[in-house]
Amino acid sequence: MTANVARLKEYKDKLILFPRRVGRAKSGDASKEEVSAARSAPVVKTITSFPIIHVDKSVQERAITDEDKEVNAYRQLRLARSEARYAGARDKRAKAKADAEAAAKK
Repeated sequence: MTANVARLKEYKDKLILFPRRVGRAKSGDASKEEVSAARSAPVVKTITSFPIIHVDKSVQERAITDEDKEVNAYRQLRLARSEARYAGARDKRAKAKADAEAAAKK
């Protein structure tokens, strides 16, 4: 992620934004000198200017333990998704119940 962010920042630094209308440059547009230099420069592919550097993320192998065998990863993911999905409704229901109890005490 950090390598991609650095690559995109470098891309934005080298980016030349041509003005839409000749003679009416807005803020962020390139100056006349930058535009003329860009037009006279040879065309270069983006991939050669900003290569994607692949990082080796090989998986480290290890033996499966008894603890790993007992865990049901699919079930954990489904429970986490369900809790995230219904969190707002549960909070709303708990707040309504607390308000009802507070009203009953008065």
